[in-house]
Amino acid sequence: MRDWKLDTPLQAQMRASLNYSGSRVKCAGMKHLAIAMGIVTSLAVGLASAEVFGPVAYDAKSDELVVTITYSGTNPDHIFSLAWNRCTTHPDGTTDVQAEVIDSQARDAVSRDFTKTVRLSLVGLICRPATVTLHSWPNSFTTVQVPKQAR
Repeated sequence: MRDWKLDTPLQAQMRASLNYSGSRVKCAGMKHLAIAMGIVTSLAVGLASAEVFGPVAYDAKSDELVVTITYSGTNPDHIFSLAWNRCTTHPDGTTDVQAEVIDSQARDAVSRDFTKTVRLSLVGLICRPATVTLHSWPNSFTTVQVPKQAR
């Protein structure tokens, strides 16, 4: 006979939900869900190409952001681009916008880290001046001020 007092908190919670529902079918479903989530997580970790941002600056001559990016993959040939979100204008007149940094090889397997400095075009940025926040999966971000475009 099993001593229920030795359950982990998760096991106790699962057992409590079984007792409440009165069904062992849910336990089997939860077990399969947990296994599936573990498989998906391990696959995602093997394919994750999380970018980490280093220094970022605005280059007025080329109208580009110069960004140092550290990323994981099997090769150094990743190409990065920007996907712009909507501009937000605040009551004080300031504007900010977020842009997702897109990795052309986001599904590249993780084998080693690479660092390179890239130039990202600001074509498509319709609001200026603006505080631009670059973000990347899962939780990397950096901010830079982009002035009004010279005509």
